[in-house]
Amino acid sequence: MYLPSSFATRLSPTAPTRQRNAWKNGYYATCRIHQTIPAARLYGGDTHCRGHWFAVDTYDLSIEDYHRQLALVDREGRPVKMKSPALAIFLLRAGAVFNVGIAREQGYYGGGAWQFEYVKGDEPVLIERTRDPSKIRL
Repeated sequence: MYLPSSFATRLSPTAPTRQRNAWKNGYYATCRIHQTIPAARLYGGDTHCRGHWFAVDTYDLSIEDYHRQLALVDREGRPVKMKSPALAIFLLRAGAVFNVGIAREQGYYGGGAWQFEYVKGDEPVLIERTRDPSKIRL
């Protein structure tokens, strides 16, 4: 996986992941990001918007596409489809450390999108959230 050195520095060894089967081919890199970047997090209507997993570099993406490309899974690794999703927009802060990689295919979800898993450092900053599905376009 290639990330420009102006964007992130790869760290060694890799940090543990909370979901081993979330990564395509089981591969991810642990990186310190050098720029503050926007990211999105889709979450269930009854779940708090904060968490460790973020979608990055996904624009004009429907909820269905988000489910498919990020291949959301539960704590046991089973595919999840949220019935009443909400969206939170965050800033991932420069200097923070993330596991970075491509989402693995999970059941009927194809995966394939970039995902960032927060590891340590300055926590992501919540910018906005909405529960109106008609307004959810990444």
